[in-house]
Amino acid sequence: MDKEVDISGRSVVVAIPCVDGTIDIRIAIALLNATHLLAQYGVKLAVTHMSYCSSISRARNALANAFLKTDFTDLLFIDDDTVSDARSIVQIMAKATGRDIVAGAVPILKGDGKSYRFKPVVTDSIEPNDEGLIEVERVGTAFMCIRRHVLESLSGSVDSYWVDQSQEHHKRFFSEEYDEAGAFWGEDYFFCKEAVADGHRIWVDVDIAFSHVKKIDLKGHFRQDIPGMTILDGDEATKGKPK
Repeated sequence: MDKEVDISGRSVVVAIPCVDGTIDIRIAIALLNATHLLAQYGVKLAVTHMSYCSSISRARNALANAFLKTDFTDLLFIDDDTVSDARSIVQIMAKATGRDIVAGAVPILKGDGKSYRFKPVVTDSIEPNDEGLIEVERVGTAFMCIRRHVLESLSGSVDSYWVDQSQEHHKRFFSEEYDEAGAFWGEDYFFCKEAVADGHRIWVDVDIAFSHVKKIDLKGHFRQDIPGMTILDGDEATKGKPK
């Protein structure tokens, strides 16, 4: 971030959907550091989570609805497998100043490599503007800052559902669906569609570095792997030779 933006007086709820109630230790360290860094900018920070929920849509809806019961100005979703640093929280809040929604470009696994998934408004260009932003129609919510006025406005147009057997109901900001062609849309794309239809604009910040932590099924069959395989033993390494 080349220039500082005044974010004093703002407040942010970091909301983490946790599938199994755990997060990467680097996320915990980033949040700890963010507590001190944001205080220097005059920003109040709160951290909340929704754990052990089998539905990511219900988890995000619970977190968004709980946010609206506070007086905080910004909701920042950080997924439990999305690692960045404390400075990134300051940066995305700064980029969200005067805007509706700003998300980070989080890499995803695609085959043997990585890719990024979002749909630019200008489909023949992914060149960012002078602030390092690309306007998009939809993007994932793994690292997304949503300004309060967006959810307040959407509350008047989205429907509601009862929460289990309680008398509480949640606004349905997030939901899975299939489009007219039969393609599956995740809860993040559904939210973006509703937000854009409600008149809000979405941006992707291309200047934040992320680690998207995934478990990899590392398969091996030693006899078959011997040709060309490097065997490490202490400080020595030997190459296997076919027999």
